[in-house]
Amino acid sequence: MRRTPPFIFFLFLSFFTLFNCNSQQKNTLIEKGILELKDSYFSESELISLNGTWEFYWNQFTGPKTLPDQAPAYISVPGSWTALQKDGMSYSANGFATYRVLIKTARARHYWGIKVFDICTASRIFVNGELMATAGNPAKSQAENIPLFLPLSLNFYSESPDIEIIIHVSNYYLHRGGLWKEIVFGTAKAVNQFQNAQVGFDLLVFGALLSMSIYHLVLYLLGKKDGETLFFGLFCLLMACRTLITGQRFLISQFPESSWFLMHRLELISIYLGLGIYSGFLKNLFPQETNRSINRVIFFFCIGYSVFTLLLPPTWFDSSFRVFIFLLISMCSYTIFINIKAIINKRVGSPILFIGSLILVASIINDVLYSQLLIQSMYFTPLGFIIFIICSEFTFNIRYILAEKELKKSEEKNKALLEAYPDTILLLDKYTKKILEYKINFNLLALLGSLDLKQKSLDEVFPDYFSAPLLEALALKNINQKAIEIQHTNKIQHYYEARLVENQDKILIIIRNITDKKNIEKKLALQKEQLIQADKLASLGTLVAGVAHEINNPNTSILLSSEIHKEAWTWVFNVIEEEFSTDIPLSIGNMHYDEFKNEMEKSFERIVRNSKRIKTIVEELKAFSRKEIGSATEIIDLNQVILNSIAQIQQIINKHTHHFTTELDSDLPGYNADASRLEQVFTNIIKNACHALEDTSKAIIITSKYIKESNEIHIEIIDQGIGMDEDTIQKITDPFFTTKRLDGGLGLGLSISNKIIKDHGGQIEFISKPGDGTRVRIVFSLSEGEKK
Repeated sequence: MRRTPPFIFFLFLSFFTLFNCNSQQKNTLIEKGILELKDSYFSESELISLNGTWEFYWNQFTGPKTLPDQAPAYISVPGSWTALQKDGMSYSANGFATYRVLIKTARARHYWGIKVFDICTASRIFVNGELMATAGNPAKSQAENIPLFLPLSLNFYSESPDIEIIIHVSNYYLHRGGLWKEIVFGTAKAVNQFQNAQVGFDLLVFGALLSMSIYHLVLYLLGKKDGETLFFGLFCLLMACRTLITGQRFLISQFPESSWFLMHRLELISIYLGLGIYSGFLKNLFPQETNRSINRVIFFFCIGYSVFTLLLPPTWFDSSFRVFIFLLISMCSYTIFINIKAIINKRVGSPILFIGSLILVASIINDVLYSQLLIQSMYFTPLGFIIFIICSEFTFNIRYILAEKELKKSEEKNKALLEAYPDTILLLDKYTKKILEYKINFNLLALLGSLDLKQKSLDEVFPDYFSAPLLEALALKNINQKAIEIQHTNKIQHYYEARLVENQDKILIIIRNITDKKNIEKKLALQKEQLIQADKLASLGTLVAGVAHEINNPNTSILLSSEIHKEAWTWVFNVIEEEFSTDIPLSIGNMHYDEFKNEMEKSFERIVRNSKRIKTIVEELKAFSRKEIGSATEIIDLNQVILNSIAQIQQIINKHTHHFTTELDSDLPGYNADASRLEQVFTNIIKNACHALEDTSKAIIITSKYIKESNEIHIEIIDQGIGMDEDTIQKITDPFFTTKRLDGGLGLGLSISNKIIKDHGGQIEFISKPGDGTRVRIVFSLSEGEKK
């Protein structure tokens, strides 16, 4: 729960300090430059305000050794000489003058003191003919004048019971000049106590405001992103800085060489910016009661006045400050109106904040009017700050107490929802990867090495197979919303999905058991495959039966006839060779006998080989419909298989292209495969390449190459045909898909070829674009034992 900061009590102490500072001060009245005092007036702790009518010498610096050349006028102190009229004439704000007062006491040989506040705008003080202090450099011309506001505490020893105080004052920058703040007189002890109390009070207020500022700004930076917290911290910071340059002007007393122009500008800017920040504080605290447009006007107005004050000469912005007073009163009235609306709407803490705001606004208006000599009072802004901060802190605490009650209710509700949530949740420190909080689902309990997971790493509570994927994912740079899958087998296969969510310095891991989901997906995939297979079998059943009957029987007959014919022709050749001499030229069918005999033997071999190939094709159809996988039988030379395939369809090749070339790697290693089945693949692909050519000028290239680095054999059939689009490539190996249905195509060639390649541990890839031809790449991966 948010607690009131301890230094808030220092503000109460400051309040009582301020009260005590003024409790022993007495007011007397100076008449025509003379103050008559009796002993009864004085105790060691009493002070006297030197208010009344002082002797006044306009445009003269009279001193202990300089006699005035005119009769004195009498001017009220505190006040500005612009308010003085003599012979119907008033005095200009710009000029110089001498103030004189004679204090008659009943004590001789005594230590006295005077406390001088701001004198506008440069001064020199003499006591009993001795120069005691200067603030700036009072001069008879603006060029020589150096302005400075510097409250002074002066102690002196007087032999005589009469004390003469002479003050030289000059002003060339503000619309008022002279002793416009009171001067306090008393014993040295009383004046010193008063001075120390005043400085101590300012520093105490500064420390309290600075502490409040740091406290709220740190709250905001640590994550409490409330606008009122930010603006309240900024307001306290600005007012803390203002405390150092107003009142006892502690900053100037420590750095007397500082620029009066800069300090005076900062004093005014602190008022402008303070009002803008305060309006922002109210806007965030009571957003429904504030008017956004009015707040913007206030903000830009305050910024504009601040820039105006920062850039223009003092005489300009000092004159415009009186215009700002009316606007200041209007804006303060608006902030009070917001507080009243908040009270009517029953906003939390609004009555207490209204009291603090009302006192702060009243103190600011009082000080502004007092600084302009429009009223006679004293500075109350420090007291207003104290009360406002106390009220604000009470408001904040009331709001936070109620918010925490609501938060507690919400946490209890969320906890109930979290307990009902079926997943496991782990909250980790981003840097140490230790578990901070957790909620374990019952299905993960069996995997845990400990039931107390706090401040433990994942590998301490989970088995290696479970923690390793999580730790690997945590090591990545970008893990937000990353999902990983974890498997483990405990009689049956279990699947888990872990999702990682990164949030600032925390990592949330949500682990869900997806075993049922995976099992359903597998079952659906299996059912889908079975349906596809059933559809294949239904389609191929009739075809296979017909092929077995219509092709096998004629093919068997061809095979038997070929054997008979081969034996017959062998007998014929024996007879011819017995009857005819080998020296006698013999021609059969326009062919030499030896050439004819050789061709006939090859012809019978081709018939037998092709009949066996037909038989193999029929068996492949049966195997396809039964989903059977063929087995390799021997180490073969893939180059020879390619050449055999080319020889089988040489006539088709010659018919479609005059540019058929092969680039076969002579260093190709042997491969464990079924040669006849691979011949079927190459024959099928080469035929398709031929049919894709538009004329005989287009080429077909067949290459084979051994890739030593990857231990692979690459075979490519490249044609310059019409090519295929992406949709055709995606369907090219589907059963019964064909682009040549009108030409009698069945759509099984590439489907069977793809299956044969995969049965042999290879991969087939089709690369093509319409009009750019087609590249068919077949890749066989060699095992370690097959490496060359």
